[in-house]
Amino acid sequence: MIYLQKQTTNLINIQVVDMVTIDDPIYLFRFVDEQRKKEFFIEIAKNNPNNPRFGIFELTLPTDLNMDSGKFEMFVYQSDETGRRDFKNMPELTSVRAEVEKEYKTPTTYEREESNDIVYSLTS
Repeated sequence: MIYLQKQTTNLINIQVVDMVTIDDPIYLFRFVDEQRKKEFFIEIAKNNPNNPRFGIFELTLPTDLNMDSGKFEMFVYQSDETGRRDFKNMPELTSVRAEVEKEYKTPTTYEREESNDIVYSLTS
């Protein structure tokens, strides 16, 4: 699962580079809202062109893409043209679940309760 936060630049680090079959592909990201079934598309350039295995992509919410908070399925496709949205005719490089939140959730931690030491004594 990938966590994306609104009002910040998110770095998406995914393994797609070794699956690319064309030179200098355009990466099309498609986000599908699991509840509303609404689709969002964006083309993102890879930030680390010299890495032969992983791609790092920058996505600023809501500046680049205005998605509601929630759970999404994220698909990444390769294309040789900008502006294409016919993803059914594009090779899918990867898919992963993504969650968009207004802010990162603070992990829940529990403090250990103080224990009351009970002293038992035998009386005769």
